Amino acid sequence: MKTLFDSIEVAGLSLKNRLAMAPMTRSRAVDGNPTPMMAEYYRKRAAGGIGLIVSEGVLVDHPEARAAYGDVPFLRTNTVEGWRQVVEAVHAEDSRIFPQIWHCGPLVRPGVAGRSIRDDDGKEVVRLATAKDKRDLLQAFSHAAEVAPKCGFDGVELHGAHGYLLDSFMRAGDMGFATEIIRETRLKIGPDMPLCLRFSNWRVDDMTASYFHSPAELETLLSAVVEAGVDMLHPSTRRFWEPPFDGDPLTLAGWTKKLTGLPTIIVGNIGLKSEEFAGDGKESLKALEKLLNDEQFDLVAIGRPLITEPEWGHKVRDRRFGEIRDFYESAPKDIYP
Repeated sequence: MKTLFDSIEVAGLSLKNRLAMAPMTRSRAVDGNPTPMMAEYYRKRAAGGIGLIVSEGVLVDHPEARAAYGDVPFLRTNTVEGWRQVVEAVHAEDSRIFPQIWHCGPLVRPGVAGRSIRDDDGKEVVRLATAKDKRDLLQAFSHAAEVAPKCGFDGVELHGAHGYLLDSFMRAGDMGFATEIIRETRLKIGPDMPLCLRFSNWRVDDMTASYFHSPAELETLLSAVVEAGVDMLHPSTRRFWEPPFDGDPLTLAGWTKKLTGLPTIIVGNIGLKSEEFAGDGKESLKALEKLLNDEQFDLVAIGRPLITEPEWGHKVRDRRFGEIRDFYESAPKDIYP
């Protein structure tokens, strides 16, 4: 039987186990630069039993990329040294790390999107992307991808989920531009560096959104991005156990794995309540490892539990569930790093 704690090789990358840290904005950069606090934050999670760290969203160098909250880090030439410190800290704990390359796009502030968006009065609040807009965006993603290997990262994840910039293009049917960004990223990082895409059904402004209404629609997206150069996939769901299509028990990760055969990361409320995770229900470790043995995923991404419990990986491995500081019972804003 496979377990979450087995070592594994995915996309040419050797990992000490199947546990990944999901990307979560922490807003502790300074003027867009990574800090020693951030290096220690990620190091502790790696030391606590996480094999792959996917960083918080890291912005491309574009005027409309920035989030409206906190100081989010950038991936650009002047942040290379800061990111090297983060990478080296994670590597010292025998773990690997990807940056999640991010452009917030129209969900955070009016800017460029794949389609025109108007308010209730008919005023255009997000304009249709022009050819020049797309050139500028492509250049911004290209530069970030070029910088990533210089920082020592082990792979790259593109944020194509939750309604942010890349997702806004894909949902509007502009797969041509989305795949152009993927191809450019692959070109800059080279043929051997893993390239992961995070995608989702839901958006942060509509958690009930349904992008894929059938396996065929999902396959259309996946075929395009895989052909463009993606070799890992990270389907984001709010609850890992919920199937996306009526009448079939496969999870979104399971469908992704079935349709592509590529390494797939499952995510969504995993371990959020330790008592339930230790039990026998649909949210439990037992249920999750059954999906693993059914070959529905390769890696599992843990989110909020890692904010309050850096040792989550080791404590779950050793079945010390009662020692885990649950997210909802702690003060996550006060626990950093």
